[in-house]
Amino acid sequence: MTVLLAILALLAVGVGCGLGAVARWGIHEGFSKLVSSRGSSSILVEVVPWPTVIANVLACFVLGIVVTRIGAEPTGSLRYLFLLLGAGLCGGMSTLAGAARDVVQLARRGTPVLAVGYLLVTVAVGMGALWVGVLVTQGTGATGGA
Repeated sequence: MTVLLAILALLAVGVGCGLGAVARWGIHEGFSKLVSSRGSSSILVEVVPWPTVIANVLACFVLGIVVTRIGAEPTGSLRYLFLLLGAGLCGGMSTLAGAARDVVQLARRGTPVLAVGYLLVTVAVGMGALWVGVLVTQGTGATGGA
């Protein structure tokens, strides 16, 4: 790989990751404003870290579309699109570190069963969202090699 192509790859991942991180932040801010404007005080809203769940599930869904549409290991110019959307956008939007932080916080609050359940549900729902993205995209006939 030439230096120019390496720089292009780095830029694709960096720009995508930045957009994904901004999307994750927007989900958190939007959810917080929605909950506060409705005055929700449900234990489910207060205890479960929904913004992280939403960001992770959405990122997995989009990744399912990306890998179905352009392939999991594309070549040529599609490689840079995958780096932008798959590695960058989806990687920046999803956050295993955020989910891990949430698990620790739930456990420290004295809810270890909820912490373990949250971890299992996060992984299961994320993988389910990935497959829904794959199936939705395959249903349109727009597959690229996944």
